Formats: sequence, C-alpha cells, structure tokens
Amino acid sequence: MRSLFVLLVLMIFAQAGLVEARAGDEDIIAEVNKAAEALDAAFERQDVEAVKQLMTPNHIAVTPYYPGPQNVDEQIASLPDLKYAQTIVGDVDVSLIGDDAALRTFQAKLEGTFKGVPIARHAFVTQLMAKQDGTWVERFYQVTALKFSDEKRTRCKYLIGTYLTENRPKGQSGGSFISRSLLSLGRGHLLLFTDSGEGGEAGFASFTDGRGSWYCRRGEDGTTRITGTTLDFTAPSAGEATGGIGRLDFDLTFNGERKTIGGTAMLYLLPLDGDPLNDATLKDAREFEITGQRVGAH
Repeated sequence: MRSLFVLLVLMIFAQAGLVEARAGDEDIIAEVNKAAEALDAAFERQDVEAVKQLMTPNHIAVTPYYPGPQNVDEQIASLPDLKYAQTIVGDVDVSLIGDDAALRTFQAKLEGTFKGVPIARHAFVTQLMAKQDGTWVERFYQVTALKFSDEKRTRCKYLIGTYLTENRPKGQSGGSFISRSLLSLGRGHLLLFTDSGEGGEAGFASFTDGRGSWYCRRGEDGTTRITGTTLDFTAPSAGEATGGIGRLDFDLTFNGERKTIGGTAMLYLLPLDGDPLNDATLKDAREFEITGQRVGAH
C-alpha cells in the first residue's frame, strides 16, 4: 500500500547486500515483527501517538486507496477516513539488510474502507524497517493490490448463464411439473427468474418476474452449491386493493459435467407492506423441487 521507493530499496540491496544468517538473527527478526505488528495494531485502533512513535519522521506510505504517496502528517490526518483490519496469509518473510534495516514482506487479506470506499481485499505488503535509537520503526510501507483469482471465483464464473428448469411441489419429483422457468445467474451476482406460471392459477395470484442475487460455495461433500434469493410482486386480483410480495430462496447444486442444476426453492408470500428481507417475518413456505439445464448457444 505504501511503490515509489521500490527502486530505492533495490539500490540498498545492491550496495549493502542481504546479510547472511548469523547467530542472534532470530531474535532480531522477532523484534522487527513485534514492531511491525504493533504499528498495524495502532492503525487499526487509530492510535495517533503510537503511529507516530512506530514510524520514522520521513516515513512514506503508498497504498491503492491513498491519492498518492503520503507522509506521516498526511497519514495521521486521514486516519478517521480509514477503517482497516489485516489478516496475514501464509508466512512473513524478513530479510536483514546490514545491522539497522530489514525488509518485511507478506500477503494479506484486508478488510475495511477509506472514505467509505472498500479497500483492496487481497494484497502484497512490503515494509522497510529501520533501527533508530535502539528501536525498530517503519521507514516505508507499500501495499500492492493483487488480482485475486482463487478456486472459488473460478468455480463460480462457470455457473454464469441461463437455465431452463422444471418445477414440482416437494415430494413429487417423479410426477409432472407444474411450471417451467428461466433462471439466470449473471455477473455481479445478479439473479433473474421468469416463470411460465406468472399468469396465476386457482387460489394463486399472477406475479411478475423475480430479481435478486446469488452466490456459490463448495459444499462439505465437494459439490458446487448455489444459494440465491429473488423477489417479485403479486398483482391484485379483483376486489383486492393491493398485491403482495413473493420471495423465493434457492438452494441448488451445479453439475459441471452436465451443466445442470438441481435442488429446492422455498416460496414465501407477504403483504405489500411486509419486509421480505427480514427472515423473522417469513412463514408458511411452499417448497418446490427444481431441475434445470443450461441454455447453450447453437
């Protein structure tokens, strides 16, 4: 977070070279880590005095969210705009540079915002630590945002598309379907639902298309699971002043080889002034079994 000084660091390496491991280096590395961790904690709790004490007066920070390189005063001034928490991923590498400098690097997951805008979640952190008056302090801090492409994101990407489904009441999977639907899993986790039964039936009002969101996860059995929710509106029938709100909760499994989905949907109906986003208000669900095939281009 904190990249203009990379060249400077490389020059230091070229001139001084990394010091070979010596007796006592483990203790020095422990001191470096302790000081760096204390500074991270000071930023998280926005402790101005601790931040100043744990950085050199000429400290520079470069981050994806700062408008440019920031000196100590600029970092202190922007502390109220920073909501920040860090989790280190994997090992921390500390390389000693002479007796009074160390380079500390690691990957991290970051949580928080700067001026209300989410900060980069996955990052590579570089810290140049210096020993001044017997105390380790930070001289330079840089975070490089990483384009994170883990197995989960790759897995979810292949779910995107539209599926033609057959819908049956729960427990009637061997019987004829009561409706067919187009279920679309879009980018940005947009979920769209169009049903052949939107014209209504005896005792069931007509309704609109549904819109909502979805996400995927790996189930305990290794399957790819899809969880989603859509909302729609029922149209007022004759003699009724208002319609209502319908909520569908999907719990599906994806078969990557066959490009199919299967699982259940829970339907909840609420009055128009109800709160369909409050789970505590949901009751009297109708459960459906859904199977679907992805629609391909021909």
